[in-house]
Amino acid sequence: MNLVTREELKSLLATAGGPLVSIYLSTHQAGPEVEQDFMKLSTLIDQAEAQLIAGGLCPPEAFALLQPARVVLDNTPFWQHEQAGLALLLAPDFYRHYSLPFTVDELVVVGHRFYLKPLFALLADEARFFVLALSQNAVQLYEGDRHQLREVRVPEAPENLTEALHYDQFERQQQFHTKTPAMAGKRAAIFHGHSTGSDDKGENLRHYLRQIDHGLHQVLRDEQAPLVVAGVEYVLSVYRQVNTYPRLQASGLAGNPETLTRTELHRQAWALVQPYFRQAQQEAGQSYEHLAHTDQASADLREILIAAQHGRVATLWVLAGSHQWGRFDAASTELHLHSTAQPGDEDLFDTAAVQTFLNGGMVYVVAPEQTPSGSAVAAVFRY
Repeated sequence: MNLVTREELKSLLATAGGPLVSIYLSTHQAGPEVEQDFMKLSTLIDQAEAQLIAGGLCPPEAFALLQPARVVLDNTPFWQHEQAGLALLLAPDFYRHYSLPFTVDELVVVGHRFYLKPLFALLADEARFFVLALSQNAVQLYEGDRHQLREVRVPEAPENLTEALHYDQFERQQQFHTKTPAMAGKRAAIFHGHSTGSDDKGENLRHYLRQIDHGLHQVLRDEQAPLVVAGVEYVLSVYRQVNTYPRLQASGLAGNPETLTRTELHRQAWALVQPYFRQAQQEAGQSYEHLAHTDQASADLREILIAAQHGRVATLWVLAGSHQWGRFDAASTELHLHSTAQPGDEDLFDTAAVQTFLNGGMVYVVAPEQTPSGSAVAAVFRY
């Protein structure tokens, strides 16, 4: 499974050499519904193949492009790890799949770019956060939402305190005191909420945490989501001093994160960030209400598409599961809307979401009660 990060989304939007195929469906982990999932996916693959051939691809090329999706049909372990939804994105010599923690409508889109609107629900700040778990034996970054935590690699960060401080040599040079037993040849913990008073030890800890902060910057530099740090109190205090990520939460999770399961770590972190999300979403909605009768907000799709094209959309709301098929000419601003998808059409809600995202705006894919205008699409403009 691939993680949906901002960098991953930018990579998908840069994918060229089409045609590009996007397949979405809801899934189950067990029960008779799984067999129905197989049948639904098989039908969607057949629909994609028919659209590819109708678009000019010869049958062998269409079959080869969709082969990775057909492999999924016979992969029993794959289905055992699925969540509520599944996205399959395919192009010549390209394949990605994403497990989604929410249901999605069955959909096949063949076009010059991937259909990504359902994935934006994983990126909206009201549903995404990061957890950095710091301990002697491990440094682990997680990407989270209201449902779960997923591991994220931080290639340029040290894996643990031993690696960062060359601990074997460091231990011979310093006097450490710990009340916890050794584990697999290593001390189970060094810091227990209080500094030992050693300047050298404190500076080495700061050096270690700066390395982590540097590695984190390479992964999170384009992110807007909050970061929660978990670790013993003394480590948390020093990390706050060296941190450069602007959305570090003031409150952390005090204690050794190695003693928590991932489920428990998620539960505690979500309790910390949920008020932040509620406030951000409420402020965004209040901003729309305040500007609704000015030229800085609109629920008119044509106005929104023009503004999104020019990077003017600060915040976009799109109703989950909604579609508006049609064509928009950015040069002439001419707009054609269709009740069902016609050849050459795009979902214009997806177009607005993509352009907003690429120009640094916030995209919310929301339930009906969360749309500030009561319509399927709404936006607040930067100017």
